[in-house]
Amino acid sequence: MTTVMNPELESKRSFIYRQLADGLKQSKSSEVSTALVDLSLLPRIGMRGSRSTEYLNAIKMPIPEKPNLAVSANTGELVLRLGVNSYWVLASLVDAGVTLTSFTEKSLPEQDCYQAYCQHSHAWFAITGDLQAQIMAKICGVDLREESFPLGAIVQTFAAGVSVIIVHHQYEQTSLFSVFCDTTFAEYLWKTLGDAMAEFEGQVIGFNELV
Repeated sequence: MTTVMNPELESKRSFIYRQLADGLKQSKSSEVSTALVDLSLLPRIGMRGSRSTEYLNAIKMPIPEKPNLAVSANTGELVLRLGVNSYWVLASLVDAGVTLTSFTEKSLPEQDCYQAYCQHSHAWFAITGDLQAQIMAKICGVDLREESFPLGAIVQTFAAGVSVIIVHHQYEQTSLFSVFCDTTFAEYLWKTLGDAMAEFEGQVIGFNELV
């Protein structure tokens, strides 16, 4: 049986919680090879500015070598380098963000490092399974096959007419495409991803099933 947090009981709700509830009601089995999961409630932090690297070093996060790369920390967080001095740090799926939250107790440098509110500005969805590239090919013109889009790659592009950030990363042995979009397009993109996945017999799952 699918396990998911009850949105009516949480202190904050996902941007697509109504659609998520409907999708979970339609799920028939927890044993699926292709799945769509909403990770929007997981913590993440963003920063930009010439001293952003200094802050990441202070909280012991690794630094991707160049923009549009992602690298995992020893504690499971994922650091995205979206520009020369622009970074997001995503919660570890292992502890659902407990470690990341403790890191953020360290203040940003007073100058040349500014917070980017990616937690509130973007929804976070993930597609799992061997058919990720085929699913995304239906709505995105970028080649996301393994040979062109390996682990650690980031692309900032459009999917179904919506500006998105797509990250190829891994949790244990599970390959993930994390897809971020502006919250104003969250409901539309969630439905579009679900429709694209339908012919591959994919299903919506809860976070607990992913981990």
